[in-house]
Amino acid sequence: MQIAFHLGAPATDDERLLRALLQNRDTLARYGVEVPAPGRYRDVLREAAASLKGGVASETLQEAMLDAIVDRDDVRRVVFSNPTFLGMPGYSFSTSGMFPRAAMRATGLFNLFPSADIEFHLAICHPGIFLQRVAARVKDRTIPQMVNGVELNHLRWAPAVRALTQAVPHARVVVWCNEDAPFVWPEVMRRVSGVPAAEPMEGDLLMIQRAMRPEGAVALDLALTRRTPQTVQARRAIFAEMLHRFANPEITEETIDLPGWTDVTLDLVDEIYDSDAAEIAATPGVEFIAP
Repeated sequence: MQIAFHLGAPATDDERLLRALLQNRDTLARYGVEVPAPGRYRDVLREAAASLKGGVASETLQEAMLDAIVDRDDVRRVVFSNPTFLGMPGYSFSTSGMFPRAAMRATGLFNLFPSADIEFHLAICHPGIFLQRVAARVKDRTIPQMVNGVELNHLRWAPAVRALTQAVPHARVVVWCNEDAPFVWPEVMRRVSGVPAAEPMEGDLLMIQRAMRPEGAVALDLALTRRTPQTVQARRAIFAEMLHRFANPEITEETIDLPGWTDVTLDLVDEIYDSDAAEIAATPGVEFIAP
């Protein structure tokens, strides 16, 4: 059995990946892949983790969880998606980097299904955009409360990813930048679902179409019909061309407006994020999906 945990992160794809995979139920079923609706498993996993108190699930408990979540007998892979797997968004920031409890959380998820092949899939996001989006959604904590004592150079994802890989060294870890989603979305869908790269799936164009003005979607369909790409590189070249011509600035140029942040601040955070992504891509045990 393979268990794939999509960890979010919060405020990245807003569960678009989950919804896209749910649109492909029949395709996934042919490969023995099940993507349960969140209502089927979030309480089950949470209650099981609470009962274990850091321990490891027995074969009996593992079977009971799967029986409660999965209906078919021929399932070889189950995908769970929850943007709070790594922790609540409002408590994402610390002096040791983003999501300071990532290792503990990942270990807890790993211990739910110790007999399975475990995978973790994570989208990271520009720290300024991430902070801004989280602040807009968290009602019980202000920005000063969330980042109290956290300096800019601590707004990093790499420590959490590194801690995760060290805590669960036998798990597969796949990471991508949310900003690259328009280009890498088809690969993300297949890595998370586990279906072959050449398998057609609904929703492949979801993120590139979202990043363009409405007329861009028509132009993209025409371009893909006229120049059927035979490789990932060829398809991404078409995506890049269409995005250059039809980009929707409201999506592709999200403005960061945070208290006390200046252009100098933004430049510094840009550098930190670029360095962070490069460090994660080079981290042993990480599969980094780059455009």
